[in-house]
Amino acid sequence: MLSRTAVGAYTTVFFLSAALMAIITGNVVDRLGSKKGIVLGMSGMGVAMLLYGLAPSYLFLLGLVLLAGFGFSIITPAVTRAVIMEAPPAKRAVSLGIMQSGIGIGGVIGASLLPILGVALGWRLTIQAAASFSLIIAIMLAFIYREDVTSNTIETTGPSLGARIFSLLKDRSLLWICLLGTIYGAVTTSATAHYAVFLTDDLYFRAGIVGLGLAMVHIGGIVGRPIWGWLSDGFFGGNRGQTLFALGLMSGCLYLMIGLLLAGNGTSAAVIFLFSFLLGTTALSWIGIFFITVGEFVGPDETGMATGLALVFTRVGMLAAPPIFGLIADTSGSYQASWLAFGILIVGVAIIYRFGILGREVSLYNENET
Repeated sequence: MLSRTAVGAYTTVFFLSAALMAIITGNVVDRLGSKKGIVLGMSGMGVAMLLYGLAPSYLFLLGLVLLAGFGFSIITPAVTRAVIMEAPPAKRAVSLGIMQSGIGIGGVIGASLLPILGVALGWRLTIQAAASFSLIIAIMLAFIYREDVTSNTIETTGPSLGARIFSLLKDRSLLWICLLGTIYGAVTTSATAHYAVFLTDDLYFRAGIVGLGLAMVHIGGIVGRPIWGWLSDGFFGGNRGQTLFALGLMSGCLYLMIGLLLAGNGTSAAVIFLFSFLLGTTALSWIGIFFITVGEFVGPDETGMATGLALVFTRVGMLAAPPIFGLIADTSGSYQASWLAFGILIVGVAIIYRFGILGREVSLYNENET
């Protein structure tokens, strides 16, 4: 019985909560360590979702969303820190790429299975089943995951939260990387939020083709994340900046190609599936490389805090891009102008990044150098 506005508000509150809490939870991860951070995040989400099923009203549920967003915001800093601490430098990017692919796989499974269970069991029992799964994973991690305690010392004293944030914000090179994350976050959500409508309204495809096209975008992201991690570790020799530049350049060029080549009717379904897959392997595949770049840039002691700061920037882009992308389409009468405008923006920012931060010597944390 909810309005469409109320349905949209759920996602907005969830991600706003996660964004606003990201720096604080990043600090928590640096203090507690990766294992406790992951377990705390999974447990927080699980408990909040269990209570969803008991919510007497929508407003009460929105309050629980704040708790779920808090748990969600811990997971990325904790996992990034775990990869920095545990994985050898030559395999960090591919390790985090595999983890990010797991998010895509979980999304596909959840989107396919949970609505079916919702019809059969009702939404309350279904969301509680998903919550129980989250808690089971947290318990398994608590017993199975073994941290290297000799290299994972947990600081209980040190600079205050404000001092640590100020110290990170003073680093102009780190801010360059975070600003790049804002644009790349915009790339992800502008593509996924409008792609189905673009295929329907501009290219006149039936619902079945539209669904398969959107699925190909997500499949491309699942495949692309570990591949780009492998390329970053191997082909690019661990140079994360060059990898991010290549991803940005390819994403922007693909946006331009979609705007120029797929405008109007007459495009075949096979071409759509190809472009959809390529869009996923570029526009949805940057996030693992991005967070490894942030973590290696600051080193393991600041990975949680820096990742939280970077999450704020990326989520600003993710929240701001879809309405802007849609506004351009509404103003011009089609999505062609949106694809072209965002393509030019992405290519331009990637080039500025290439000749800005990459034009100077930037020392990234490397285990072999310490």
